[in-house]
Order: sequence, then structure tokens, then C-alpha cells
Amino acid sequence: MSKSKFSGNYTKAFLSKKVSSADSAEQLHYDKTIDIKENEATYIYSFKENKLVFSKGLESLHNIKSEEINIFFIRNLIAEHFLNFSNEYHDRLLLHIYNNKNIENFSTNIILNYNTFDTPVLLNIKVFETDDNGNLLSVISKAIKSEKLKTTKVVQYSLNGSFQEEFNNEINFNLDHKLCISEKNIELIELLEKGKSVEDIATLLSVPVDSIMVRISNLFKRFDVTNNKDLIQFAKTNFLIPNQFKIFS
Repeated sequence: MSKSKFSGNYTKAFLSKKVSSADSAEQLHYDKTIDIKENEATYIYSFKENKLVFSKGLESLHNIKSEEINIFFIRNLIAEHFLNFSNEYHDRLLLHIYNNKNIENFSTNIILNYNTFDTPVLLNIKVFETDDNGNLLSVISKAIKSEKLKTTKVVQYSLNGSFQEEFNNEINFNLDHKLCISEKNIELIELLEKGKSVEDIATLLSVPVDSIMVRISNLFKRFDVTNNKDLIQFAKTNFLIPNQFKIFS
């Protein structure tokens, strides 16, 4: 795994162990308005108030005590390999979000493992509230534990929203963490598996042919394969295809 200057410290600088009390107005309000299903949990972190203002379902999902819950405790429940990825990924995302406006449609998904159980989880994070100027105020996270998901050391993630092309390319195709893959590249491998040519893929994804060739070459290097056949087999072995994010779409 490649080392990254994005070690999670940027994100940690915006977090605190503070938590709204169980009888706080925020907790009571969101408890009434936000529903979760079995094997789900959700929580809201306010950057404006610098605290965890709401959580629901974490106790039963992770078999933990409510008094233990704070944002650092939640982060440290993530298995080490996936936490290393998350540190870089969330640093990059938060740095971008804090330097840009119009982020209301931002959301991201990661398929990961926790230390508390073996079943994989889809972790969805999206912007929950912004101020009148479009600045970030809070995010909401939802964890869905599902036996339909499969994981290996290759971290799968997806990013949705309107972003500058340079940032979009960096986050989707060029993270320092070696064993990871974006949904956009999962879609690319699926098209290769269907026998589509580079030209066909470029047309289907509305991307220049040269860009598709660069992406395929980078995937070869990232996963230590030398041809499309081996890349496709690697993707199957690591449960990258078929696209698991479609389970929740």
C-alpha cells in the first residue's frame, strides 16, 4: 500500500469527542424524524457545533454501550486496512468541500469491514446541512450491514456530486492507497468483461478514448496485472464485478 500525506489528521482537526445528550432537542427531533431498519445505524455530525448531535442504531449494530459513542469511537470501529483508506479519502473530500461551494448534492459510499463483526457494511455519507452561502454545516452517515456484500483488501467506493474535473479525476482514479477502486472504474471493468472495445467504452461513458486507455493502464499498475483478461479475473476474485453498489441503488 502506498503511503499518503493524507493521514486523516486534516479530518481529525475538525472533530471532537463532544456528543449531544440523549434528551437534547436535536436527538429527540431526529429520533422522531429519521427511521432506520434492522442492521442499520445512522448518525449526524455537526461541524458548526463541533459535535455528534445524533446517533441511532449504533448500539445494536456494533453491540456497544451508548455512553461509549462519539465520532472518534465510531471511526476506530473500522477495521485497520479500511480505516487507512478512509483517512486519505475523507481528508481529500473534506479539504475539497471546505474550499468549494454548492456541495448540497455531495454523497459517497464505501464498502468496508468493522472490527465488531465480519459482515461487510455499506457506509453512506452525505451533506446534511449547509448555510446560506453553501458552506458545510453537518453531514449524515448511514451504515447498512448486509450479507449481500463481499469484501477483500480492495476497498470499493463511489462518489456522487458536481465536482471540478481535476478533483473528480484525482479522487476517482488516482488515490495514493493502492488497493482501492472507484465505482467509475468498476463500471469500466464491467464493460471490458462484456467484450466492449476501448472505443465502445469511450462512447458509452462519454470519455475520450485516450482517457479510457490511461485508466486501464493505471488499473494494470494498481493491481499488478498485464492484460484485460487478468484484470477482469482480478475483479471477479475480489468481488468488484458485478457492481455491488447497485444492490442499494
